[in-house]
Amino acid sequence: MLTVRWALSWECHTARVRELFDEGVALARRLRRQDAAAGSMALATALSSRATFLVAAKEFTAALEDFRQAPGLHRGPLQVAGRVGQDAGMTEGSRSGLPRENIELPDGSVLRRRSLVSDDAFIDAVAADVGHLGEWLRWAQHPPTREETERFRAEQDADWDAGRSFVYVLTPPDRLDQVLGGGAMFPNGEAGVLEIGYWICSPATGRGLATRAAAALTEEGLGLPGVKAMEIHCDRANARSAAIPPRIGYRLLRIEADEPQTAAEAGRSMVWRHDGA
Repeated sequence: MLTVRWALSWECHTARVRELFDEGVALARRLRRQDAAAGSMALATALSSRATFLVAAKEFTAALEDFRQAPGLHRGPLQVAGRVGQDAGMTEGSRSGLPRENIELPDGSVLRRRSLVSDDAFIDAVAADVGHLGEWLRWAQHPPTREETERFRAEQDADWDAGRSFVYVLTPPDRLDQVLGGGAMFPNGEAGVLEIGYWICSPATGRGLATRAAAALTEEGLGLPGVKAMEIHCDRANARSAAIPPRIGYRLLRIEADEPQTAAEAGRSMVWRHDGA
């Protein structure tokens, strides 16, 4: 593949050739929105193909980013060990190779699979708090529309069922009409490693909810077949978020340059890891 890409970059105008690879990636992303399984495979192939061309063109940083994304698309994060964890002793929630759809926290609040909570409740919570949430969350820069909320929920449902990523919202006990925050588990490109994210609406901050949610997601993720470690990535400027990983057993692996996603970010990402037993 590298030889073919090198020949293309040598014989043709590099910029024009790159446009073709960019178009292939864009088309694969569009397919993924319509058909998650087929689209993921197509996107992995398109990213790998573009990455080899970028190596030939000596654009190594861009190539590395494409290479990092591709492995997690070829296989769901829970397939890295062939789902060998389906042995006796697995928890009820992980017998199917998937996490539990409802995870109760010690204070009674519940992390629920996103599709179990109404779009209205999600829209209302985010729309009322974009000033707070948008400081650190790329997807919360503006009040969500119903169209994009429905589209994202459908994509998240498909990813969950395929074992690729798992999005939750946090609600009070016995209530589905109020969203306190949320969290997610998703592959970060390294086999056997899941990354988690978490967010809390401003009226619910200061109560330890983010810490408890992160701890619950860590425990749930490490109980899934094939998962050997969990990671948390957060911008160095986000002091409140960065205080959570060491409280729940994570160790700081490294601090690396990262493209800022919001105006508040400093562009230095802290990478924390929690190894399994």
